[in-house]
Amino acid sequence: MKYTYFQPNDKDLKDKFGDCAVRALCLVENLSWDVAYDKMWWYSRDVWCPMNFKQGFDNVMANLGYTYVGISNKKGSKRPTVAEFAKTMKGKRAIAVVSNHYVGVKDGKYYDTWESGRTHLYGYWYKDTLEDTSSTSSSAISLTQEELTDCLTSIKEIFSHIDSKVETALSMALYSVDTLNIIHQNNVTEDQKAILKRIAESEV
Repeated sequence: MKYTYFQPNDKDLKDKFGDCAVRALCLVENLSWDVAYDKMWWYSRDVWCPMNFKQGFDNVMANLGYTYVGISNKKGSKRPTVAEFAKTMKGKRAIAVVSNHYVGVKDGKYYDTWESGRTHLYGYWYKDTLEDTSSTSSSAISLTQEELTDCLTSIKEIFSHIDSKVETALSMALYSVDTLNIIHQNNVTEDQKAILKRIAESEV
């Protein structure tokens, strides 16, 4: 068995948070825990379903470019275990779906906070490469131009119902690097920065 302990959440000192979906995404996408959580929140809200429930999680993985494969349980067949499945994933990455749990699998090994190798597979989400995504993983969720515009416009609509002085303060906070945690990414375009500036100046 090629089990490796994996806990990207520094605040979960006793491995009790029940955040297996987030941890698995951290592994396969090479993300920090907070960035993985933000990505999952963003895509799961599209279907109004929590990220750790099937519909929410499925939407997250589909939007991140993963392909799902279900495991048949026909009469006379036997579901593979996570350990058995991991051996078939050399040079690939996947999130194994088992009963009430998700397990990260990468390059022939499975990673978890406990020895989950004997659990049986219901299906898995996979990518055929081990492409390193660390260049976009260090700071914040990466939004498309359309997603960023929709998000900021929605926030601005909320601001319109608030006292003008409070609105100004919130708008400036929205423009700050620490609050949005977006603008300091290397891949943020000048157009996206302009949108943020217009929000801060109450023009959107």
